[in-house]
Amino acid sequence: MKLGLFIWGGIVVIVLNIIQIFCFDHYVQIGYDNRPSYLGIISFCILCLITYILGGFVINRKNKGLYLGFVVMNMLLKMIIAVIILLVSKFVFLAVSKSILLSFIIVYISFTVYEVSFMLRQNKETVSARI
Repeated sequence: MKLGLFIWGGIVVIVLNIIQIFCFDHYVQIGYDNRPSYLGIISFCILCLITYILGGFVINRKNKGLYLGFVVMNMLLKMIIAVIILLVSKFVFLAVSKSILLSFIIVYISFTVYEVSFMLRQNKETVSARI
């Protein structure tokens, strides 16, 4: 996957998530705290960048199962980060409600869809280049 397409896709995901957080903040009047969602965006952006860079190295290896293991490890790491963010928001920010969880789950799912799509495209382009 080309770097420019990766960056534009990431910008679109970030902007859409900021818009949904803004909508939750201004239209849901139940004491919404948006810090966990913004923390999720920052951490998932960093994880996406690391995944893109490391994925380029891993996919060029001769071991074909290594990339699949990399994808699974990345999804597991993302789940662990999500749980840590929610625990930090509960115990440090003292703010966990249904609106926070809904907004955070939207951030989590959108970044997961974005990551899976660019990883599949990265795999497809590498396989087609080898043939």
